[in-house]
Amino acid sequence: MRSSATNVHQLPLSEDQALAWLRVQGRVTVTAAELGRRWGWHRQRVGRRLRSWHMGGEIQWFEAEKT
Repeated sequence: MRSSATNVHQLPLSEDQALAWLRVQGRVTVTAAELGRRWGWHRQRVGRRLRSWHMGGEIQWFEAEKT
């Protein structure tokens, strides 16, 4: 994903900004590490927030199975 003038945020994103970003994107198929780079977060924080938002009904989240 390339940043455009309308999609530039000051990093790190707040939790509200990150959730809004996810909602605008629709389906996202990147790793927690990649989301962390985009949001200015550690991948562990991304994983915790994704789980929390999913449990709270904020997002649908399907973690990829490791094979």
